[in-house]
Amino acid sequence: MGAMAGTVVADVDNVSTTGDGDASAADTGERFVVHVDSQVYPLKELDMKGFIASEFDGALADKQWADVKIDINNELGSIEMRTRVKVRTRSGSKTFVGLWAWGAMPLEGQVALTDYLIAKKQRRAKGPKTGKA
Repeated sequence: MGAMAGTVVADVDNVSTTGDGDASAADTGERFVVHVDSQVYPLKELDMKGFIASEFDGALADKQWADVKIDINNELGSIEMRTRVKVRTRSGSKTFVGLWAWGAMPLEGQVALTDYLIAKKQRRAKGPKTGKA
């Protein structure tokens, strides 16, 4: 499977790196979600441009800026990061897109996201997908 991305907890005001993302961490529950205010939406996809979230309830307006928390913990690594995104959605849609505001993302968050996406690409190159990535 290759090297795991390190666990990064990134917040605009407080950024730290801990552990190596292994299964011995205290929190081993798999997560692939985005938090917006008090709502939690499952992530369908994540890349260098942003993400697609599902189970959308229409609570956000198209072209609105939103402060989000990305919460990922799976076989590819672990990221917990607060950042800002521009929301894109269509009326009646059950999904929304969050486009990264790279200037609002801490450098450590950018590195963690890049490492995670490299691990995802390497995993896909090795064979069929067995879980969310």
